[in-house]
Amino acid sequence: MNSGYNLSENDALNRLMDLCSRAEKSEYDIQKKLTEWGLEDKAEKIISVLKNDKYLDNSRFARAFTIDKIRFNKWGKFKVKYLLKCKKISDKDVQDALDTIDYNEYRTIVFEELKKKKKSLKMNDPFKIKTKIYTFGNQRGYESELIGEFIGIKDI
Repeated sequence: MNSGYNLSENDALNRLMDLCSRAEKSEYDIQKKLTEWGLEDKAEKIISVLKNDKYLDNSRFARAFTIDKIRFNKWGKFKVKYLLKCKKISDKDVQDALDTIDYNEYRTIVFEELKKKKKSLKMNDPFKIKTKIYTFGNQRGYESELIGEFIGIKDI
């Protein structure tokens, strides 16, 4: 599937080094890019060079992705885990990345997001409010136990 790209192996490697030096990428991301460029037959070699030269590291990617998605996108652990698995990150690297999350910071993020959601709701029925908040939290990937804990708090 060559999308009009006529890159040599060396040109592709240089582009990918530049790309990886600007932002963390997963092996899966690089594999997709090489396939898009019509260089899937060179992927193993190029990825090996990127890994050996420390441009590419799935473990490092998983940690950066996890922190970014939780702090900036306000996603929950389940959503982050799912998306890391979609990028073919190993179970160990996913778990190690999730283990780096500061639990108190995470709880605060969840609480604030659920609180904002409640304020945005224009209804008075407590059951509907709780249902909407639970659905919202679930879609964000928050744990059911954590959502339930916060739903029980009066000022939420």
